[in-house]
Amino acid sequence: MEDELLRKAKRRKIRTIAVLVIVALAATSAVFGLSIKSARAEKAKATAAQESAETQTASDSGTTEKKSASSKEKKDKAAVKKVDELIAAIGDPDKVTLDSKDAIQKAKKAYDKLSKDQKEIVENKEVLTAALENYRKLVKEKKAEAAKKNGSSSSAAASAAKSVTISIECRDLANDMSRLKDPAKKKNIPSSGVILSATKYQFKSGETVYDALKSVCRSRGIAYIKKDAGAYDGVYISSIGHLAEFDGGKNSGWLYYVNGVTPNYTCSKYKLKNGDVIKWHYTVNYTKE
Repeated sequence: MEDELLRKAKRRKIRTIAVLVIVALAATSAVFGLSIKSARAEKAKATAAQESAETQTASDSGTTEKKSASSKEKKDKAAVKKVDELIAAIGDPDKVTLDSKDAIQKAKKAYDKLSKDQKEIVENKEVLTAALENYRKLVKEKKAEAAKKNGSSSSAAASAAKSVTISIECRDLANDMSRLKDPAKKKNIPSSGVILSATKYQFKSGETVYDALKSVCRSRGIAYIKKDAGAYDGVYISSIGHLAEFDGGKNSGWLYYVNGVTPNYTCSKYKLKNGDVIKWHYTVNYTKE
């Protein structure tokens, strides 16, 4: 009997312990579940807060970008409007004149400062292009007219310039080469006896026969030699074209004629007059000239 009671008591104790263990386990599970649920809730809350912050940041960024775009658009419109007004001030591009220069330059300068995107929205840029083209044509025509006028003036001035005619010859010696002291000089004497055919020379006031000879000889590559005839007499010419005085005899040498007359003074003393005909002549005997 006692053994039976002990066994029953032992079983109740075991059942009690089991119940306590189950209750403890249940409680532990509930606490753990609550912890997990709380952790999940906290994570969800943090995620929601982050998403909200990101949404707000994106919203703020979008607002800033929108404001920036709006500000840029306003600036673009203001710049383009100014250019349109300057172009409008030019007027009809087909009626531009040389006086339209300032208006066209101002519009062109303002247009060139615009960005590529701004230029795309300029309404009357075709007017500016046409005005520029027509203005440049006018300038070109004006320059051509001025050049033509200057050319006419130059031609008129040239035709009005004073000039003389000058020639150089040694026909007497060419016709009688036996007079040459040095036969080697035959190569310097043209068979025609003409060293320089009649050539026009434009002169300035105060120039002399010597100045004319010097200029044409230098331009044609003809050698000449001058000699001092004294302070009063000036200079005289002793050789032209490598043909010198006395090469054709003791009375040979160079003389000059003006309008068919031999002046009685040296070539550096004779001042040129418009229309003079000057001839340099190599004489084989000056006493017969």
